[in-house]
Amino acid sequence: MTGFSADWLALREEADHAARNEDIGFQVANSLSSHDCPLIVDLGSGTGSNLRALAPLLGLKQHWHLIDIDAGLLAHAKEQLREWADYAEVVHKSLVLYWGEQQITVDFSQADVCKDFGILFNKPPQLITSAAFFDLTSEQWISEFVQQLVQHSTPFYTVLTYDGDEQWHPSYPEDKAVLAAFHRHQGMDKGFGPAAGPKATTCLQQAFSLGGYEVMTAPSPWVLNAQEHPDLMLCLGQGIGEAAAHFAEAEAITSWQDALHYRRHAVIGHQDLFARPIIA
Repeated sequence: MTGFSADWLALREEADHAARNEDIGFQVANSLSSHDCPLIVDLGSGTGSNLRALAPLLGLKQHWHLIDIDAGLLAHAKEQLREWADYAEVVHKSLVLYWGEQQITVDFSQADVCKDFGILFNKPPQLITSAAFFDLTSEQWISEFVQQLVQHSTPFYTVLTYDGDEQWHPSYPEDKAVLAAFHRHQGMDKGFGPAAGPKATTCLQQAFSLGGYEVMTAPSPWVLNAQEHPDLMLCLGQGIGEAAAHFAEAEAITSWQDALHYRRHAVIGHQDLFARPIIA
């Protein structure tokens, strides 16, 4: 699977946390409130940003299992979670974090879930979650993934799945061509087969609905401005341009990237989704 650098994940974390849909987040928290110490599996966990955003909404005791294919990102996760916590210690190979009154036990696994879903269910989790991940996966993989969760009656929560909507201000003539080329690149194989890209949330919603789940979705867009997010806007735009360059004319890409220095605002569309089995 295509990786992301720890620097990029750190740069986007503040915008990610601000964009998450609060209503769905509270629905997830309420669904776990009856568990004394829920087990939460975080898929494609990166440096632990999803934990840092969701854990504060949950109960006093939690157990997280962070899974990523990138050993370097998992090492960064351990460091950043130690820094985030008020206190941290290692107990029986698990990292135990103390954040306010909360005690959060964290295990880490380097694994390729493209090849094996088994690691998700080594111990029955009360929730499987992910952030900014499923637009990289294929429609076929999403279908197989959902089938596994349905078989285990496992709730699922994902945030910040790219939905294809982008608005850059001021607008430029090359915007439509560059966005179309970027979406073509989004559909390339990221390690799971041809990527679902902006269709990922719809694929998840349909698959869980067919599996008898209640599904909630809500927008979680990045709302960026050049005063507060100059580095993120520039880095994001450069990445979009580099990806779009595979399918657009070089002159259009150069012109579009030159215009990044004059952009004042950007809205980048994402979707959050919570799916849970319907209790008869």
